[in-house]
Amino acid sequence: MPLLALSLSSASDHQGLRILLLVLLIVAAVLLIVGGIIAVWTLRSYRKATAAGHYGLSGEGEGQATRF
Repeated sequence: MPLLALSLSSASDHQGLRILLLVLLIVAAVLLIVGGIIAVWTLRSYRKATAAGHYGLSGEGEGQATRF
């Protein structure tokens, strides 16, 4: 966060600020896309495991000890 504040304060013209904001927007979009891909991948693997019978209705694996 201090690096961002330093970058924003050192940008004397609006062009540098626009480029910085564009880079931050691109990074945020990439992170959202990667997070969505991970969520879909996890959901598909869970559904595949459920269809194969590895998980019961409670969500715990058959014959596995509970974690808590």
